[in-house]
Amino acid sequence: MEIKHTELRAGNFVKSEPVSIPKLGINTGDYMAISANGIYQVEIGVFKAKPILLNERWLINLGFKCTWTDGKNRKEYSIKGLYIFHYKIDDTEFCQFESGQPLVKIKSVHHLQNIYYVLTGKELTIK
Repeated sequence: MEIKHTELRAGNFVKSEPVSIPKLGINTGDYMAISANGIYQVEIGVFKAKPILLNERWLINLGFKCTWTDGKNRKEYSIKGLYIFHYKIDDTEFCQFESGQPLVKIKSVHHLQNIYYVLTGKELTIK
């Protein structure tokens, strides 16, 4: 599944095939990625992106701290007052953002980055 360019902001992390495309003007609405071990950070340019599935490892890498666990399959992570519930059932992982009822399911790293930016005005980056 490819990401629509309207879902991305400069600074989002995504998966992509390596590309060699010169940078374009800042107002093009297209994107390019800079590689770091198979993970790409969006910059201005052109490429086809796929979402990075959000999991517990990514929450930790982005600076979230575990603040609560039920000891089984549910944990709560927090960063600067933003709370994310992480669930792991068998081999399936998913996260939900605590924003009242119903909880908002967050499937990808760029989705979490966008929510964080809207709520705090700051970028969520790898720590």
